[in-house]
Amino acid sequence: MSCLQQTGQVLAQGGKDYIRHGIVVTAPRAILLILPPLVAAAPGLDGQRPPPGLDRPAIEVGADVGVSPNAAKAFANDQICPSRAALSVGLRAHARLARWFGTEVLGQYFFGNPGPSCVDGLLPPPPPQGPFTRRYDFFDERVTGYPFVLTTARVQILPYAGPAAAVRAFVGLGHIWSKRVTVPQAGFSVLLGHRALRFMVEADLWWYRVAQHRITEDFQDGQLVARRDDVARVRERTAVVRAGLTVPIPRRTP
Repeated sequence: MSCLQQTGQVLAQGGKDYIRHGIVVTAPRAILLILPPLVAAAPGLDGQRPPPGLDRPAIEVGADVGVSPNAAKAFANDQICPSRAALSVGLRAHARLARWFGTEVLGQYFFGNPGPSCVDGLLPPPPPQGPFTRRYDFFDERVTGYPFVLTTARVQILPYAGPAAAVRAFVGLGHIWSKRVTVPQAGFSVLLGHRALRFMVEADLWWYRVAQHRITEDFQDGQLVARRDDVARVRERTAVVRAGLTVPIPRRTP
C-alpha cells in the first residue's frame, strides 16, 4: 500500500489533523471523506499510469487518390460538352483530440479532361426569317477549368476506433484558392489494418454556390437585335470517393 493510500485511510477514519512540512493543519471533515477515492482514481498518482497510447493524442499522416463521378459542370474545361469526372491526389494529417473526437487537415490536387465520348457542339443558328430567341447558360470563367487545389479542415466524430479498424464521420470547410470558392463538406471514412499501416476508404459530399451566366439573345430575320446577360449564384454538389494509406504516429508520455 502506498503512502498516499495510507494517508487517505487515516484521514477517512475520522482524524482531523495531519502534519504537512512539520505544521499541524486542520481540515474539514468533508475533505477528509472525499480525499481517499480521489487519490485512488487520479491517473498518474500512487504509481498508477494511464494505458499506453491514451495519454496523448495520436498523429496520423497519409496519402490518397480519388475520383469524382459527378464533378460539377462549373469546373468543366468547356461549357458546351462538360467533363463530369475528375481525379485527385492528396495528403492529409489527422490528430485525435479525445476519445470520441479528432481533427484533420487535407490538401487535394484535382485534374480532369473531357472523356473520349465528349464531342463539342455548336449553338443552333437562328432561322433566316421571323423572330427567334436563344437562351444558354455558362459558368463564370473564374471558376471553370482544371487543375485546382482544395485545402480542407475537418472536425471528426470517432464512433469506433479499434486496433484493427476505425470509423470516422466528419464535417469540414474547404477552399479552392484559384477559384475563390468555399466548399462545405461532410462524409465518412473507414480505416482497416494494424497500427503500422492502415488502408483507408472515404466518401464525402460538397455543396456550394458558383456564379452562372444566362444569356438571352433575340434575333429578327437572322440578325441579332438584343442580348442580355443575367448572372445568378446557383447551387452545385460534388461527390468524391477516395482510397489511400495512412501511418499512425503515436505520441506517448515517457
